[in-house]
Amino acid sequence: MILRRLVRPPGPVAPHQARRLTGGPSNGATVVLRASGLLLGILSVDTLPEGSPLTPAQIQAVEWVADHIAPFIARWRTIAALDERLVRQAVERTEEVRRTAEVAARQVLDRLASELIVILSHELRSPLSLVYGYTELLLARLDQLSRDDLRWMLQEVMAGARVLVTLLDELVDFVRLDQRALAPERRPVEVAALVAQMATASLAALDSRRIRMAVPAGLVVQADPVLLERALVHLLRNALTYAPEGPVWLRAGADDRDVWLEVADSGPGIPPEERERIWDAFYRGREVAGRATGRGLGLGLTLVRRLVEAQGGVVELRCPPEGGCVFRLVFPRDAAPA
Repeated sequence: MILRRLVRPPGPVAPHQARRLTGGPSNGATVVLRASGLLLGILSVDTLPEGSPLTPAQIQAVEWVADHIAPFIARWRTIAALDERLVRQAVERTEEVRRTAEVAARQVLDRLASELIVILSHELRSPLSLVYGYTELLLARLDQLSRDDLRWMLQEVMAGARVLVTLLDELVDFVRLDQRALAPERRPVEVAALVAQMATASLAALDSRRIRMAVPAGLVVQADPVLLERALVHLLRNALTYAPEGPVWLRAGADDRDVWLEVADSGPGIPPEERERIWDAFYRGREVAGRATGRGLGLGLTLVRRLVEAQGGVVELRCPPEGGCVFRLVFPRDAAPA
């Protein structure tokens, strides 16, 4: 005996046909499959061509099979329908989440673009006005000005130009880091030599009279010297800007595993509620935003964190109870000589 087919009937089946075999002198029979009042299909049974018609025992066995597979088929169809519905809902939900995320990302980008335009227009206007104004004055009264007046005006023009270069450099570094276009070239760097080089080049544009250094010789880190120097300059400029009085310390040290460099100031410190936000792009803090000493794009600390993390280091912030801030850069130590 073989089970020939399990099919869904083409039309309605009367209730009295459920669980009833129909057949005659032929060697086959059929039984309606029904469970929980639902019509599921028809089970058709045939014997081999040379076999005899189904016996009552065989018919009873077919009924038993029908009784047991009908609930299984009903459960399978229910589960399949549920799975299909869940998959459809998951797809719809995923699409909804994707659309929501796209809208949120677009809103964030629009907000950042608007903030950048406002900050740029505000921060670039002052140095541009200074450069333009003094240049116009020099051209108009060049023959009437003394050498001291010329020197003073040219120094002001240079100061304004330096501010413009700093702002544009910050913006370019931010874009390059954001696009992963600034790849670090890590190698052993002797910290004292790097700081000495900074003192004769990069720090010339800063108020180096307030900078104090305590960097022992022999400390070597695995880092990119150019990117590490940029990070330190950003920290020193930040400290000199927001802590207008007192010394700014550049220190270095090491333990068994790491080498650290830190910039410490004696300024007003950072409120606890702002210590995470200071790393956000274009954020300058409520206490300093809008002040003359608070000029900038709000990218300095964002660049510090990204520059350091791109080299495999970490940035730590500590605000002592007595005031001031300590920014520490931690890098893996390299025991090889410089």
